[in-house]
Amino acid sequence: SLHFTAFAVGILLVGFGGHMIIQRIGRWRALWLAAFGISLSALILVTGRTAALTIGASFCMGLVGSLILVIVPSALSDQHGGSRAVALSEANVISSLVSTAAPLMVGWTAALPGGWRLALGLGALAPLLMRLGFNKATPPQSTTPHVDSPSARESLPILFWVYWTAIFLAVSVEFCMISWSADYLENSLHMPRVNAAQAVSLFLGAMILGRMAASRLVQRFS
Repeated sequence: SLHFTAFAVGILLVGFGGHMIIQRIGRWRALWLAAFGISLSALILVTGRTAALTIGASFCMGLVGSLILVIVPSALSDQHGGSRAVALSEANVISSLVSTAAPLMVGWTAALPGGWRLALGLGALAPLLMRLGFNKATPPQSTTPHVDSPSARESLPILFWVYWTAIFLAVSVEFCMISWSADYLENSLHMPRVNAAQAVSLFLGAMILGRMAASRLVQRFS
């Protein structure tokens, strides 16, 4: 549970100060920093043999890697303007597909030499492959006209807090399911550990269906 907590603390810190890093070095560099940072942290988690090292690696994964969660939605919103809801929904579908593969890989590699570490180690190579494939890519120019930000002294509208509350509750349930459902299936329902790990993909698969539906709904409704 400390590994999950350390990861969450890292995400919280990025929420408070990640924008300063992005403003200082730019989105493109910050994106690659996050990608390679989370990979390095994953490799430390895989090779670490003490709790302090692996918990620290989890913290760094949340701290550095979650910059991606800040940059990508912002970049997509700027690029697609009025169609940003569709773009964000479709991007979430892709992320759900990859997320669903993660517990399946853990289950598939459990019986192989290295066990679950092999799955995480393979995933850590993804940024290197992305760098080779997108090395010459240039960030697209924003299609959204620049609008001055509101004063920091202005009150946020009630609709903001409605959205905030909805996200808070939904993500709370989501992370509890992802973090603890495999443990519950193994220890309370006595499901074999490999099957319990793979069963998490069912929840993530349902997220794919929900996000695909959302990408269609936002094209019809506000």
